[in-house]
Amino acid sequence: MAQVKLDKKDMKILFELDMDCRQSDAGIGRKVGLSREVVNYRIRNLIRRQVIERFYVIIDVARLGLISYKLYLQFQNLNREKEKEISSFFLNHPNYEWLALCSGGWDMIIGIWAENTHKFNEIFMEFSDRYGQYVMNKAFTITLGLPHYRKEYLVGKKVATEPSVYFGGKPKKEKLDSIDMAILRILANNARMPLVDIAKRVKSSARVVAYRIRELQRKKVIQAFRVTIDHKKIGMMFMKAFFFLQNISEKTMSRFISYCATHPNIVTVIQCAGPWDIEIEFEIEDHERFDRTMKEIRELFGGFIRGVNSVIVHEDYGGTRYYPGCYGKIDRIYKG
Repeated sequence: MAQVKLDKKDMKILFELDMDCRQSDAGIGRKVGLSREVVNYRIRNLIRRQVIERFYVIIDVARLGLISYKLYLQFQNLNREKEKEISSFFLNHPNYEWLALCSGGWDMIIGIWAENTHKFNEIFMEFSDRYGQYVMNKAFTITLGLPHYRKEYLVGKKVATEPSVYFGGKPKKEKLDSIDMAILRILANNARMPLVDIAKRVKSSARVVAYRIRELQRKKVIQAFRVTIDHKKIGMMFMKAFFFLQNISEKTMSRFISYCATHPNIVTVIQCAGPWDIEIEFEIEDHERFDRTMKEIRELFGGFIRGVNSVIVHEDYGGTRYYPGCYGKIDRIYKG
């Protein structure tokens, strides 16, 4: 895939959209030193060149009574056609959250929303009945917590921002009515859609939609408005590292998480129940930088880390689907 050449202004705009993609062009312009019209033009150009894939909302589905499970698969005797068929099985499933094709210890990683372990097992058994013969190895995890960090590599320095977005935790179902759910289904992959357009789709008024969005934020159902960037187009790799820990203490874990929070290339840290204890996701320049970072982590936390595995994510199908049953990306939603 050809890399797209971006200047510092483009990178700053991407960073601001990652901070809050619903902020106005004028507001972004004041922060990056450009006019509203130029910001509008540049964002449209980033969409046209497919650097920006979508504007999305991080929705804490734990507040919808759901749990995030991950399924990790290593295949055998699998051709390209069957890989597409398996991918389609999950991508078209109503409980689908995320799917990635990888190289390394795992060939495919799938995120699945479920109300409980029994529902997750039901989905897995449905998959296994159809495709179990192609699975050589598998693993499962339950996401306990997942802080999201800003893509600070876009601006090349640590930026003082609000605390990272936190996703997951103990399920706590918030009361949502049909209008709330309709708004979430739209915003999940269309977070920059103007209020008047959302209102038309949910058959309400812009004033009501604005109020409902504020309430969803207050209840922490909506955690943040972000942007999905095609990391390959800006010369970055997407890698996941799986950490097996030992001698775990609250103090050491806090120090470890603090390190991750200050590293510009670490975008998420997933605390999980499963074969390993933590997954770290990197958007990073190359293997050499990744290897240096992993060496640094081992040197800083050697007595804490029992082992590490990693994979390169080649395709992640446009990022996480944060709301079950949400609409896909709707064309012509950007109006500045």
